[in-house]
Amino acid sequence: MGGLAGDADERADAAREARRLIAAARDDLAAVRHRARGLADQTAWRCRAADRFRDALAAWIAQLDDSDTALSQWDGELADLQWRLHTIADGAG
Repeated sequence: MGGLAGDADERADAAREARRLIAAARDDLAAVRHRARGLADQTAWRCRAADRFRDALAAWIAQLDDSDTALSQWDGELADLQWRLHTIADGAG
């Protein structure tokens, strides 16, 4: 075909092909966007979970430190009691 009608048909075909490519690109983009949202959700959950885990772990470590301090104090008190009892036993003997 020649002339204006031929040019119009070629342009219509080109426009149709361009629209097909655009539709395919949009489909691909939709898939990537969906995956990106999923990654954001997963990452946000993991970050929140990791933050909660680290907070819980830090609290547990603090409790362990407090327990160590208490045990050390009790050990010191028992050592003092042991020394006093030994002193009493030596004085009584």
